[in-house]
Amino acid sequence: MRAEDCLSVLAAAMAILPGVLSSNWNVLLPPGPIHAVPGSSMVIPCWYSYPEIGGRYRVRSVMWCRNQAYCITPSYVYHSDGIFLEPEYRGRVEYLGDTSNNCTLKIADLRVSDSGTYVFRFITDHPVEKLPGQRGITLMVSDKKREGDRAPLLWIVVVILVACALVAAIVWMRKKRGTPGERQGGEDTLAL
Repeated sequence: MRAEDCLSVLAAAMAILPGVLSSNWNVLLPPGPIHAVPGSSMVIPCWYSYPEIGGRYRVRSVMWCRNQAYCITPSYVYHSDGIFLEPEYRGRVEYLGDTSNNCTLKIADLRVSDSGTYVFRFITDHPVEKLPGQRGITLMVSDKKREGDRAPLLWIVVVILVACALVAAIVWMRKKRGTPGERQGGEDTLAL
């Protein structure tokens, strides 16, 4: 598939996705866990939907909490009403979402103590239906190198070694063609 075709399919999916998702109560998060180092910032991309999006019912409040499937907690990482915020997150959390379908959250100056499962919840003015409990996304903040972090370095070394071997083979072939060698039956042979 060509790059243009891939982009067309992606654009079509993005145009259709909100309509498909809006038939149910959903929160869409990337697969986790997310790994980060202390002092860095992390953006958690997030999208949500509910029945009759943009219709009769409206989102009244949005919130992010940690380690709570229903986000029913005495304190929040973020709450749109600014209530019950955990003191250790003040000034470090920014809600990049909205009240229609984007629930993206940014946490700056990450600390090891920020590790945990982050859950998004929203409340609408629907009289009965509510968002079910969520799995959330796990954030792991650590100074330690993960075992998988060595894999990219290994691939870089392998690619460099293969490239060097290829260059050496090309140089050898060019030198061989440039110097008169012995020919037997039309085949080139290496004369040492």
